[in-house]
Amino acid sequence: FREYVRRGFGELLLVALLTMALIIGLRRVMRRATEGQQRKLNLLNTAMIALAMVLLVSAFMRMVVWENIAFYINTATRLYVRTFIVCLGALFMWLFITTWLRRDRFAIGAFVAVIAFLVSVNLINPDADVAAYNLRRNDELSVRFVYLLSDDAVPALISGLDTTTGSCQAQHVTELVQRWYTMVHDARARVWQSFSVSRWDAYDALVQARSAGKFALNRPRSDVSYVEEDVPSERR
Repeated sequence: FREYVRRGFGELLLVALLTMALIIGLRRVMRRATEGQQRKLNLLNTAMIALAMVLLVSAFMRMVVWENIAFYINTATRLYVRTFIVCLGALFMWLFITTWLRRDRFAIGAFVAVIAFLVSVNLINPDADVAAYNLRRNDELSVRFVYLLSDDAVPALISGLDTTTGSCQAQHVTELVQRWYTMVHDARARVWQSFSVSRWDAYDALVQARSAGKFALNRPRSDVSYVEEDVPSERR
């Protein structure tokens, strides 16, 4: 299933680039064509856009199939792919509109599509979405790749303590404790040059969760030395 999805996305990306390059190139070559020739070119371009949209829908449906198998684990990359396909579909629709109306306006639409993609993936908060999605499984797969998630995922990981049980919850707690130790002892993370809102929110969420008794500070690994007195009073 993984190879099936990857192949579909690769085909989509290649065909999309070739289709757009061909349409824009033909527009430039035919800019002095007669009205009848322009109409025929627009019809052919529309057919190419329609075929590319079919491939786009196929690639998106492959993602849907992949996400419904029993052993699916959500990742940030897959969220990026889904968002990219949606934005690419919008760009193809804009290409269709400019084919018949205003050819010179395609560039601004492409720029808006790129900005929309960047804004969307930031608003979605992929790591938090991945953590919340996977923890709902409440099995071994829920926490398999949780260590790869950034600080953006910490609030969602803490919320997952209320929905996980057994060994899944135990591994989950171990991961949160490890993140706590890392934040406390990583001196580079405490200098102002390294400040980030995500890290600040993650630390605040860990402090509140610890105060609420959701996890205890047991040493997560034997190679981590920790002394309570070493932590500044404002961080305790």
